[in-house]
Amino acid sequence: PQGCLLPESDITKETQNAVWVYAPEITSIQSITTVGDRLLVIWGENGENLTAFSGNEGFVAAQMQLETTATEIRFQNTFDGIAYYLPSENQVCFLDSQLQLTKQILMPQGIIGEPLVCAQLGEIYYCQGQDVFGLDMEDGISRQIKTVDCVKLQMQGCYFDGKVLAAQAQTQDGQCNTVYFSGENGRTLTQENGIDTLSTFENAYFVHRMAGIIEQR
Repeated sequence: PQGCLLPESDITKETQNAVWVYAPEITSIQSITTVGDRLLVIWGENGENLTAFSGNEGFVAAQMQLETTATEIRFQNTFDGIAYYLPSENQVCFLDSQLQLTKQILMPQGIIGEPLVCAQLGEIYYCQGQDVFGLDMEDGISRQIKTVDCVKLQMQGCYFDGKVLAAQAQTQDGQCNTVYFSGENGRTLTQENGIDTLSTFENAYFVHRMAGIIEQR
Protein backbone atom coordinates (compact mmCIF):
# COMPACT_ATOMS: atom_id res chain seq x y z
CA PRO A 1 0.00 0.00 0.00
CA GLN A 2 1.04 3.56 -0.67
CA GLY A 3 0.70 6.37 1.82
CA CYS A 4 -0.46 9.90 1.07
CA LEU A 5 2.86 11.59 1.87
CA LEU A 6 4.26 13.87 -0.85
CA PRO A 7 8.02 13.68 -0.16
CA GLU A 8 8.91 15.79 -3.22
CA SER A 9 6.59 18.71 -2.44
CA ASP A 10 7.99 22.22 -2.79
CA ILE A 11 7.26 23.06 0.86
CA THR A 12 9.12 19.97 2.06
CA LYS A 13 12.13 20.84 -0.05
CA GLU A 14 12.11 24.53 0.95
CA THR A 15 11.99 23.66 4.65
CA GLN A 16 14.53 20.84 4.32
CA ASN A 17 12.03 18.20 5.54
CA ALA A 18 10.88 20.30 8.48
CA VAL A 19 7.35 20.40 7.02
CA TRP A 20 5.75 17.33 5.48
CA VAL A 21 2.83 17.49 3.08
CA TYR A 22 0.08 14.86 2.86
CA ALA A 23 -2.58 14.60 0.16
CA PRO A 24 -5.23 12.12 1.33
CA GLU A 25 -7.99 11.19 -1.10
CA ILE A 26 -10.76 12.73 0.99
CA THR A 27 -12.85 15.88 0.62
CA SER A 28 -14.27 18.58 2.88
CA ILE A 29 -11.94 18.08 5.86
CA GLN A 30 -13.71 19.29 9.01
CA SER A 31 -11.15 18.68 11.75
CA ILE A 32 -7.78 17.05 12.40
CA THR A 33 -6.50 15.72 15.70
CA THR A 34 -3.82 13.32 16.95
CA VAL A 35 -4.41 10.42 19.31
CA GLY A 36 -1.35 8.39 20.22
CA ASP A 37 0.61 7.75 17.03
CA ARG A 38 -2.38 8.25 14.74
CA LEU A 39 -3.79 11.21 12.87
CA LEU A 40 -7.59 11.30 12.98
CA VAL A 41 -9.41 13.25 10.27
CA ILE A 42 -13.13 13.99 10.30
CA TRP A 43 -14.30 14.75 6.79
CA GLY A 44 -17.29 14.91 4.49
CA GLU A 45 -19.83 17.65 3.88
CA ASN A 46 -21.35 17.17 7.33
CA GLY A 47 -18.34 15.64 9.05
CA GLU A 48 -19.82 12.16 8.87
CA ASN A 49 -16.61 10.24 8.08
CA LEU A 50 -13.58 9.39 10.21
CA THR A 51 -10.25 8.17 8.82
CA ALA A 52 -7.17 7.23 10.86
CA PHE A 53 -3.73 7.65 9.28
CA SER A 54 -0.58 6.08 10.72
CA GLY A 55 3.15 6.14 10.10
CA ASN A 56 5.28 8.83 8.53
CA GLU A 57 4.06 7.76 5.10
CA GLY A 58 0.44 8.50 5.99
CA PHE A 59 -1.05 5.06 5.47
CA VAL A 60 -4.81 4.66 5.94
CA ALA A 61 -5.00 2.53 9.10
CA ALA A 62 -8.79 2.45 9.45
CA GLN A 63 -11.93 4.35 8.58
CA MET A 64 -15.56 4.47 9.63
CA GLN A 65 -18.77 6.42 9.31
CA LEU A 66 -19.69 8.33 12.45
CA GLU A 67 -23.06 7.93 14.11
CA THR A 68 -23.36 11.70 14.27
CA THR A 69 -22.72 14.51 11.81
CA ALA A 70 -21.31 16.76 14.54
CA THR A 71 -17.88 18.12 13.62
CA GLU A 72 -16.85 19.00 17.19
CA ILE A 73 -15.90 15.58 18.55
CA ARG A 74 -13.22 15.31 21.19
CA PHE A 75 -11.34 12.04 20.91
CA GLN A 76 -9.74 10.63 24.04
CA ASN A 77 -7.00 8.01 24.38
CA THR A 78 -7.73 4.59 25.85
CA PHE A 79 -5.38 1.65 26.29
CA ASP A 80 -6.23 0.05 22.96
CA GLY A 81 -8.08 2.71 21.00
CA ILE A 82 -10.11 5.89 21.41
CA ALA A 83 -13.31 7.08 23.06
CA TYR A 84 -15.69 9.95 22.38
CA TYR A 85 -18.93 11.32 23.81
CA LEU A 86 -22.11 11.16 21.72
CA PRO A 87 -24.43 13.87 23.12
CA SER A 88 -27.48 12.81 21.09
CA GLU A 89 -27.45 9.39 22.77
CA ASN A 90 -25.81 10.51 26.02
CA GLN A 91 -23.26 7.73 25.55
CA VAL A 92 -19.50 7.36 25.63
CA CYS A 93 -18.42 5.24 22.65
CA PHE A 94 -15.23 3.17 22.65
CA LEU A 95 -13.41 2.21 19.44
CA ASP A 96 -10.47 -0.16 19.00
CA SER A 97 -7.36 0.56 16.91
CA GLN A 98 -9.31 -0.40 13.77
CA LEU A 99 -12.11 2.05 14.66
CA GLN A 100 -14.49 -0.81 15.44
CA LEU A 101 -17.08 -0.07 18.12
CA THR A 102 -16.30 -2.20 21.16
CA LYS A 103 -18.40 -0.69 23.93
CA GLN A 104 -20.98 1.98 24.69
CA ILE A 105 -21.59 3.32 28.19
CA LEU A 106 -24.80 5.19 28.92
CA MET A 107 -24.20 8.24 31.10
CA PRO A 108 -26.55 9.50 33.85
CA GLN A 109 -29.20 11.99 32.82
CA GLY A 110 -28.59 15.69 33.36
CA ILE A 111 -24.81 15.77 32.95
CA ILE A 112 -23.26 19.12 32.04
CA GLY A 113 -20.60 19.42 29.38
CA GLU A 114 -18.50 16.54 28.11
CA PRO A 115 -17.43 13.60 30.32
CA LEU A 116 -13.74 12.64 30.44
CA VAL A 117 -12.45 9.07 30.22
CA CYS A 118 -9.57 7.82 32.37
CA ALA A 119 -8.70 4.38 31.00
CA GLN A 120 -5.94 3.87 33.56
CA LEU A 121 -8.39 3.97 36.48
CA GLY A 122 -11.39 2.69 34.56
CA GLU A 123 -13.50 5.74 35.35
CA ILE A 124 -15.48 8.39 33.46
CA TYR A 125 -15.66 11.82 35.13
CA TYR A 126 -18.70 14.05 34.69
CA CYS A 127 -20.56 16.96 36.28
CA GLN A 128 -24.13 17.24 37.52
CA GLY A 129 -25.20 20.54 39.04
CA GLN A 130 -22.43 21.58 41.44
CA ASP A 131 -21.01 18.07 41.81
CA VAL A 132 -18.25 16.05 40.13
CA PHE A 133 -18.68 12.28 39.88
CA GLY A 134 -16.59 9.33 38.76
CA LEU A 135 -18.44 6.49 37.03
CA ASP A 136 -16.89 3.02 37.23
CA MET A 137 -16.77 1.62 33.69
CA GLU A 138 -17.17 -1.96 34.93
CA ASP A 139 -20.12 -1.83 37.33
CA GLY A 140 -21.65 1.52 36.29
CA ILE A 141 -21.66 2.83 39.86
CA SER A 142 -20.86 6.53 40.37
CA ARG A 143 -18.99 8.03 43.30
CA GLN A 144 -19.20 11.68 44.28
CA ILE A 145 -15.77 13.30 44.20
CA LYS A 146 -16.28 17.01 44.82
CA THR A 147 -18.84 19.80 45.25
CA VAL A 148 -18.05 23.29 43.93
CA ASP A 149 -20.04 26.39 44.89
CA CYS A 150 -20.90 27.82 41.45
CA VAL A 151 -23.76 28.33 38.99
CA LYS A 152 -22.32 26.10 36.26
CA LEU A 153 -19.71 23.34 36.41
CA GLN A 154 -18.18 21.20 33.67
CA MET A 155 -15.14 18.95 33.35
CA GLN A 156 -12.03 20.49 31.80
CA GLY A 157 -9.13 18.08 32.17
CA CYS A 158 -7.77 14.81 33.55
CA TYR A 159 -4.06 14.67 34.40
CA PHE A 160 -1.53 12.19 35.82
CA ASP A 161 -3.80 9.21 35.09
CA GLY A 162 -6.72 10.64 37.01
CA LYS A 163 -4.78 11.77 40.06
CA VAL A 164 -5.51 15.42 39.20
CA LEU A 165 -8.82 16.59 37.73
CA ALA A 166 -9.87 20.02 36.51
CA ALA A 167 -13.33 21.55 36.20
CA GLN A 168 -14.43 24.94 34.95
CA ALA A 169 -16.68 26.74 37.41
CA GLN A 170 -18.79 29.79 36.51
CA THR A 171 -19.56 32.10 39.43
CA GLN A 172 -22.57 34.30 40.09
CA ASP A 173 -20.82 37.34 38.59
CA GLY A 174 -20.07 35.49 35.33
CA GLN A 175 -16.39 34.82 36.04
CA CYS A 176 -14.98 31.44 34.99
CA ASN A 177 -12.35 29.77 37.16
CA THR A 178 -10.61 26.44 36.69
CA VAL A 179 -10.54 24.33 39.85
CA TYR A 180 -7.83 21.67 40.10
CA PHE A 181 -8.48 18.92 42.63
CA SER A 182 -7.55 15.40 43.66
CA GLY A 183 -9.33 12.68 41.70
CA GLU A 184 -9.16 10.45 44.76
CA ASN A 185 -10.66 12.58 47.52
CA GLY A 186 -11.71 15.85 45.86
CA ARG A 187 -9.26 18.02 47.82
CA THR A 188 -8.72 21.37 46.08
CA LEU A 189 -5.15 21.75 44.85
CA THR A 190 -5.40 25.20 43.29
CA GLN A 191 -7.82 27.51 41.52
CA GLU A 192 -6.91 29.62 38.51
CA ASN A 193 -8.51 31.90 35.94
CA GLY A 194 -5.47 32.82 33.84
CA ILE A 195 -4.33 29.45 32.48
CA ASP A 196 -4.66 29.10 28.71
CA THR A 197 -3.48 25.51 28.28
CA LEU A 198 -2.03 22.87 30.58
CA SER A 199 -0.03 19.75 29.77
CA THR A 200 1.92 17.19 31.78
CA PHE A 201 5.23 15.38 31.40
CA GLU A 202 6.54 12.79 33.87
CA ASN A 203 6.08 14.35 37.34
CA ALA A 204 5.69 17.95 36.21
CA TYR A 205 2.96 20.00 34.65
CA PHE A 206 3.36 22.99 32.39
CA VAL A 207 0.94 25.87 32.06
CA HIS A 208 0.74 28.52 29.37
CA ARG A 209 -0.39 31.97 30.45
CA MET A 210 -0.84 35.16 28.50
CA ALA A 211 2.34 36.45 30.18
CA GLY A 212 4.46 33.47 29.13
CA ILE A 213 5.14 29.86 30.07
CA ILE A 214 5.47 28.80 33.68
CA GLU A 215 6.66 25.44 34.96
CA GLN A 216 5.32 24.28 38.31
CA ARG A 217 6.11 21.07 40.17
